[in-house]
Parts: sequence; C-alpha cells; structure tokens
Amino acid sequence: MSSTMDPDQMERLTSEASRLQAAGVPGKSGRLPDLFDYLLARTLNGEAPKEQEIASEVFRKQASDPADDATVRVYIHRLRKRLNDHYLRQGAGQGPVLTIPRGEYRLVLATDVERAGVLDADGLSGPPPAQRGRLPWIAAGASLVFALVCGAGWMAAATNTASRAASPFASAVLAPLEKSQRPLVLVLGDYYMFGEYEDDLFLTRLIRDFDINSKEDLTQEMNEQPELFSKYGHVSLEYLPTSAAYAMADMSAVVADKRPWTVLSSDLMPETVKCCDIIYLGLTSGLGPLEETLFSRSSYALGETYDEIRERQSGEVHVSEAFLAAPGETMYRDYALFSMFEGPTGNTIWIFAGTRDTGLMGLTESLTDPDWVKRHLGREAGTVGYEALFEITGQKHVNLETRLISEGVTDSPEAWNGTLTGGRN
Repeated sequence: MSSTMDPDQMERLTSEASRLQAAGVPGKSGRLPDLFDYLLARTLNGEAPKEQEIASEVFRKQASDPADDATVRVYIHRLRKRLNDHYLRQGAGQGPVLTIPRGEYRLVLATDVERAGVLDADGLSGPPPAQRGRLPWIAAGASLVFALVCGAGWMAAATNTASRAASPFASAVLAPLEKSQRPLVLVLGDYYMFGEYEDDLFLTRLIRDFDINSKEDLTQEMNEQPELFSKYGHVSLEYLPTSAAYAMADMSAVVADKRPWTVLSSDLMPETVKCCDIIYLGLTSGLGPLEETLFSRSSYALGETYDEIRERQSGEVHVSEAFLAAPGETMYRDYALFSMFEGPTGNTIWIFAGTRDTGLMGLTESLTDPDWVKRHLGREAGTVGYEALFEITGQKHVNLETRLISEGVTDSPEAWNGTLTGGRN
C-alpha cells in the first residue's frame, strides 16, 4: 500500500513527530523509538510497510510466518497505546494527534475534528491506567504455592496433635494464647518480587530487593525516582521459603481451635497489628514491616547480613553456615530467634524467625513441644518480653538438634508510635 502526501501534510506530520520525539513519548532508546522512526520515514515516503518488512528491518528477524511471531504486533500495539495515552493526558482541543490506525503500519495525523473519534475508537476514552497490568499466570502460580504451603500445614495437624500434650497450649511460650480473646493472625514471612522490563513491555527478569517488601514500597521508590517507572513494575508475585510449610505443620496443632487467618508479611497492615494477636513464622529476611519493631526492643540485632545475629551485650556474632553446607553431607549450624512482646494495643506478638530454613524448622518443632520447652527453657518463658536465641544443627536441610544459646526478658518497650515500618536495625 502506498499513498501520496501533499507538502503541507508532510510538514505538519513531521512537526508533530519531532515534538513527540523531543518529549520522549516513543521512548529515548530501544525498539519502540526505532519502530517510531521507521514508520515515520516510510510514511513520509508514502509507504505502509508489511509486517515482515518491519520484523526484518527493525527487529532483525529472519523470514518466518508472521503468525508464528507476534513481536511486531505487540510493539505496534504498545507504540499506539503510548501515543494515545500522551494525547489523553494532554486533554482535548490541543491540536491534531498522531496515531497508528488499526490494521495498518503507518502514521496518520488526525485533525481536530477527528481527534476524539480516533482516541475513542481505540478504546481509550478514559484516563490511562495508573500501573502496569498483572501477569495472570504468575499471580496464579504464586497463589497456588501459597495454598499448597498453607494446606500442608493444616493437613498435618492431626498427625502432630497425637505427639503433643492433651492441651495444645501446654508449651509455656504459647500458653498465653489459651486465655486470649483476640483474633489470631499467622503472618508468613514471604518475599515480594517485582519485574524489570525491556521497552516498558517485556518482562526480562524478576528482582528481590530487601529494601522493597511490598507494592507500596515499590511505588514509593518509583515516585522518588520517576525514571524507574519505565523500568520496573509490580507483577503480583511473592514466594515463600520451604520451611514455612513445616513451621505451619508444627503450629497447626496449637492454634487450630483459635481459627486463625493467614496473611503474608508483605500484606501485613498496621490495623491488623493493632487488632489481633500475631504469630510470625518465617526467616529473619522475611520479617518485612515487623523487622524494625522487633529489633528496636531486642537484646539481639542483625549483623551485616540476614545470616548473622549479634548479641548486643557481649557483641558475639552468630553466622549461619546453612547456605554453604546444606547441599552436601556436612553438618552445619543455623540460628533462630524467638521473641514474645506486647503489641500496640496490649495484644501479643510472637516471632519465630530462622536465619535459614533449618533454623526455622528446628525452632518451631522445639518450641511447640511442651516437654522440650520444660527441659530447656527457663521459668521466664511465656512472659511478655521474653526472647531467646537458638543454635540448630542441620544436615541436608534437616534439623537434627536445637540448643539454647541465651535467653532473657527485655523491659516493656515503648516503640509503638502509631506506624508500622520496615528497615534494618
């Protein structure tokens, strides 16, 4: 297909295209601006290239059946959307618009009269979406993993109950749960992930950043650095460590009658922390918004990494060996921290946190066993403010032995200030 343009049309189209390029509407670099420049040149020559020509000359793809490769169609759709979003943000009555007609690969300059019709015909008469769309298959996968982990814990309840004392609250550290009338929430330490995109379209990799633990954190980071909006995006994906399933299985025998509900740490809201008793099950690196609250009142602190726990008074640092030794037959040391403290409204928060999977598994298995607690912990266990550090011997991700390193009761804290935030201590 070819068509001729009069000099006035060419001048107006060139002027508008230059304005869009200067504003960075097609992008500053990458395939989208390359595609825009290619379509502009072909349009000014009175030509409308075929899909295969674009695939070869812009994307350097070998000859193939266009039906087998949607690259050109995807990029054309994205470029058309960028153009239309720009004009929608600009508002009505601001002059002609440059667009890509559906079913064609050329640029068309619509007049003022045609402007509204062009945008409405593309289904974009409303404001552009505020965020990138979700990836359904990733979201479904994350939900399935979460359901399987929770299911594994609750299905193991009957087996674990037989090995516990008659009262599920016989373990001293969990005894206060028996008389509590508050709702109970189990918080699983998950890991929020976000996506890095090429050309603001194709997901190239998933990123885990320990300073970004929720969608809100990501949004704040991008608001502070607007250039990240075209690079990163929310993909509705979180993952859980394998130890979460074992920890849920150990805890289910104790809390089943309390009918708790379960949330991910990345979804934990301040309102929940105020209204309910909280049991956190996860790794130190998955504490998210509970991290600062825990360590602001603790006699322990994180080291330079999440694999390190430091005793503040002695300065001794305990470093997990699980990462290096777990794949082999060598036995290794992992660590875990238990803390029980008062929440902002007089509620109780229990923290079961391992530096690695073995630590969490050893911690929950031991502290939900009333006999083990009675033999190894002091009389202060179960007191608000009680905390303890444990060393867990492991081999190939199996917890072999749990040993108490130190324990004590911290003063009643006053760290609640009406907010729930994350951050390293």
